[in-house]
Amino acid sequence: MGINLIQYLLIATIVFRVNSEKPSGNITAVTQYSKINQRSLDDCTPGRVFELTPEIFYDTTEKGIFFVKFYDPNCIDCHDFESIWTDLAQSFKSKRNICFAELNCVFAKVLCNDYELRYEPNLIWFENGYKVRQYDGDLTFDDVHKFVIQMNRWNQTLSSGSQNINSHTPWIFAFMRNVIISLW
Repeated sequence: MGINLIQYLLIATIVFRVNSEKPSGNITAVTQYSKINQRSLDDCTPGRVFELTPEIFYDTTEKGIFFVKFYDPNCIDCHDFESIWTDLAQSFKSKRNICFAELNCVFAKVLCNDYELRYEPNLIWFENGYKVRQYDGDLTFDDVHKFVIQMNRWNQTLSSGSQNINSHTPWIFAFMRNVIISLW
């Protein structure tokens, strides 16, 4: 028994919504197999923590891999984690593809609310401007370090193993996006 057009559109809609968690008004399809765009080294110096502001957040994180700490300077846990975050950025200095960044939620309340952050610090892995995964483990150097290695390894595996998918996926999702929009 085959999948009819309505079932296919429903599945495509679910895939589209699950894979595009960027909280902006743009209708953009992203798959888990998307190639990571190269970011400018002006946006982040390897081994250092890059300070994001609400004005530059989306434009800066749009290209490349960003591991972002959302924090409140008055939060005790954030203060305790600050040196660990700096040490983590330094420990991945040789991995020039990962930018460690932070965003002060006191000055970015709307943005932090968009990601439904209820406590600080929050660590979110972004690729090409899209939220890929939120870290939910212990805030120790070793645990966060393992998470970064796992995410970077996962990314490299997808990048190397999905070259054929990358060449076809964008037009399929662009087509499905147009079909879905025209039906609504």
